[in-house]
Amino acid sequence: MKIRVTLLSVLLVFVGNMALAAGWSGGANIQEIYPSPGNNGVFIKHGSMPNPDNCPSPGYYLLPKDNPLFSEIYALLMSAQARQATINIQIVSCGGENNLYPLIYQVIAN
Repeated sequence: MKIRVTLLSVLLVFVGNMALAAGWSGGANIQEIYPSPGNNGVFIKHGSMPNPDNCPSPGYYLLPKDNPLFSEIYALLMSAQARQATINIQIVSCGGENNLYPLIYQVIAN
């Protein structure tokens, strides 16, 4: 019985995390990158722009300056654009000025 309760608890944790999971953009090239002092970050236009959190302004993704890996992700994005590499972007919520833009959490480059 104890094993079943433990197994059920672990299963609920995974299902709960899946319900709160961020969305991924899918692989595509970067079309535009530009810094935005007013939003304290960098805007990215990607070839695939899903909006998993239904942010009001889904035309650009925002890499916020307070992301712990801001410098590394920004360098990766610029390198991927120069190489025309395919990238996949994880979006976690809305942010920037008035919480308008999908926020970049992490990036995978191919």
